[in-house]
Amino acid sequence: MWTFLRRRSLTQWIIAAMVVGVLIGVFFPQFAVSLRPISTVFLRMIKSIIVPLIFGTLVVGIAGHGDDMKRVGRLALKSIIYFEVVTTLALFIGLLAVNILKPGVGVSLVSPETAGAVAVGGQVTFTGVLEHIVPQSFSRPPRTTKCSRSCSGPCSSRSGSRRCAAERRRRCSIL
Repeated sequence: MWTFLRRRSLTQWIIAAMVVGVLIGVFFPQFAVSLRPISTVFLRMIKSIIVPLIFGTLVVGIAGHGDDMKRVGRLALKSIIYFEVVTTLALFIGLLAVNILKPGVGVSLVSPETAGAVAVGGQVTFTGVLEHIVPQSFSRPPRTTKCSRSCSGPCSSRSGSRRCAAERRRRCSIL
């Protein structure tokens, strides 16, 4: 049995995991919702490794060309052209998809006044701690503020900036 498992390629494992994830979501939706912290941690790990991976790839690619600056320049030009073409293509595909599918039609959003009341004063849970152990990015500071729109708005206190700062701290929860 171990040899069967070892012979599977990474692509086969990824496809099998996707199929298992879809089956769990379809047949056991409550259990799938309880797995959300695992998916959040996985996505945070993927996001945190992308920038160093791309940077390392670029450094190794440029260093592999040695002292031939002409080849490095050609590589840079090809990279910029490729980036521009693929970005423009993705933009057009996204615009086409939005205009055809019209996502968000019929969704009612909560007004900013009531949304601020919901966002402030969250409870610290074990799931939240597990999700925030892994950083979203190595370039971001680990402490971020989770503020409602009312935090950046005008202060209701008219007696100086110290009270405004205290009011904003009260309205915003720091993770």
